Amino acid sequence: MKPVIPLQFFDLLKIEDLIPFFPDFVVIDDFKEEICNALEDYSRNIDGLKKEMDESSQTAANIKVDIAALDHRYAIVEPGEKCYACSLPLLSRQFFVFPCQHAFHSDCLGRKVLEQAGVGKSKRIRECQVKISKGLVNGAEKEAMVAELDALVASACILCSEYAIKRIDEPFVVPNDNRNEWAL
Repeated sequence: MKPVIPLQFFDLLKIEDLIPFFPDFVVIDDFKEEICNALEDYSRNIDGLKKEMDESSQTAANIKVDIAALDHRYAIVEPGEKCYACSLPLLSRQFFVFPCQHAFHSDCLGRKVLEQAGVGKSKRIRECQVKISKGLVNGAEKEAMVAELDALVASACILCSEYAIKRIDEPFVVPNDNRNEWAL
């Protein structure tokens, strides 16, 4: 009676794994079909990997184009537009406008991000703020620190990014809000 070998066994062991164990007098012609199948499988795998690499290269190129286009994006800010955090006129001091068109004073946005960011990010924001405000950095180092602070604070809109998802359980209307604004 012939032993029964489960099909999973053949997925683990391939003909190329067994060739080194054949004695010298075995003729490869006996295994020609299996060897050809193995080579065809390798060829298909290589073709699939090449296709994935081409797609990845194209995606990388598209991302580079998108990043380059970010320098040329702009938003139109109307004179009466208000900060979404404090409701004061936006043009009264430095501000950020996000692609979603939400706009915040930089200090208002900084406070909101500090309230909602994790411990590590909040700590780094505070460190940068202290170094900049106390004049501990100058020149190019100060510019780099300001750029880092801007990137930390303005990495995402606090109203429609992961910050908003973290606040999903907060009520829309808080006790000191004007309830008439929510009336239908």
